[in-house]
Amino acid sequence: MKKYLLTIFAALLIAGCASNGESEVQASAEEVGTAEEVMAGEKKYFCSSEHVVGTNFKRRRCRTKAQIEEEREVAQKELSSMQRSGMTAPVDN
Repeated sequence: MKKYLLTIFAALLIAGCASNGESEVQASAEEVGTAEEVMAGEKKYFCSSEHVVGTNFKRRRCRTKAQIEEEREVAQKELSSMQRSGMTAPVDN
């Protein structure tokens, strides 16, 4: 009986390791590389692989140059707004 349970446990362990899903993510990360230009119609998309907070997986994100610039401007405005308002970084006690 113990050998039977041990065999089932070993089979489940091996099956679980074989299907962890990381190979799919690694394959897509290898296809993307760090930055890639993709032509879709007449717009040029810049794709990058970015880490997702709270996980070890990466996510592919494709944006046009205009979208990248717009996000950069919004981030700059938010940063300068926080600096003007006198917000300070948290202090460790």
